[in-house]
Amino acid sequence: MESKIIQPKIEIVDSIRLIGHIKATIHRASNGFKPEVVHDEHNTIEAVYLNHLAAMLAANTDRSLADLFTAVATPPTAGKDGIVIKNSIGTEYCMKCTGAAALSGYTLGWTGASASRKLTGEFVGYAVTFNTASNIQMGHGWDITEDWTGASGLQIAEASSWTTLAIASALDYLYIEWTITFA
Repeated sequence: MESKIIQPKIEIVDSIRLIGHIKATIHRASNGFKPEVVHDEHNTIEAVYLNHLAAMLAANTDRSLADLFTAVATPPTAGKDGIVIKNSIGTEYCMKCTGAAALSGYTLGWTGASASRKLTGEFVGYAVTFNTASNIQMGHGWDITEDWTGASGLQIAEASSWTTLAIASALDYLYIEWTITFA
């Protein structure tokens, strides 16, 4: 009987999966600034960003979120990175994503290590209502006339869903903690 040698087949498959998570906490002046979690769930990572990550394997590009918004403003500061929120009539605001947080317990900007990073933004100074998931966005290179779609812009993620949130007082603080995990 003739023996056959079977050669093993080795297949190496690497995969990357992005998992987004968004948490929003409001501190209302009317209740002594006690924290109230108003939104806490996973979010959608935009296909354009996934495509960008794939393209980065073959090109030396830089679309990091390193030039963060330094103050709450409307309209958002051109060319900056971070979190932008739009109210129910389309007015755009950037969240302060760097510097010291007004309330203890929050670190603005990037935190985390290894495969999980969190960007925290602070919003204060306006009484507004935010009511649509697509109006809560994270991106690179804000363009005042073209949102994230300008030549240097890149929208990275948006909330998958959102509960209507009315910020009743300009003294209320809203913190959004946006975690992206490469898994």
